[in-house]
Amino acid sequence: GNRSGSVALYKEGAEAGEPNAMEALGRALRDGSGDDLARNLDAATDWFVKAADFIPAAMHEAHEMYLNKTETRDPDPLHAAQFLERAARMGHPEAMVQFAMKLGQEKRWQELAPWLLRIETKSSIAQFVRILQANVPVHDFLVYRASQFLQNLVNEGFEDARQLLHQLQKVATVSQNEL
Repeated sequence: GNRSGSVALYKEGAEAGEPNAMEALGRALRDGSGDDLARNLDAATDWFVKAADFIPAAMHEAHEMYLNKTETRDPDPLHAAQFLERAARMGHPEAMVQFAMKLGQEKRWQELAPWLLRIETKSSIAQFVRILQANVPVHDFLVYRASQFLQNLVNEGFEDARQLLHQLQKVATVSQNEL
């Protein structure tokens, strides 16, 4: 396609307040698109930030941009972390995983537990069960939600989910008996 034409349309749409155009212009500026548009990481960051309130992927892009140095600023880990958490809260899959990993690295187990359920993978649910086995207090609803997820996997024929469900039920029964 005609890249310079599409960049002009992105610019026009972005300046008119269209979030999808803002994100597209941010990508074009981040990558540079040849003779018609030079790479400009500061401008790319600005457009991703403007689109971020509307588009989870733009929120995640803003996170990535703040992790790195640009022409005029050093990396900004604080802003990067804020955009990562916001992207995760907006349901951006990669941001959710990155945010959960950060919580795990910081050993913030109680905060990590609900994120593991939101991610909804077998490995994240297995990590949730390990958190329970370590006696980290979690809300009963989270245990219920994890058991629903695992029961659905068992019903779909995933036999290894059965063992995880059994471990979850065993830990949940022990913690209820201690109350």
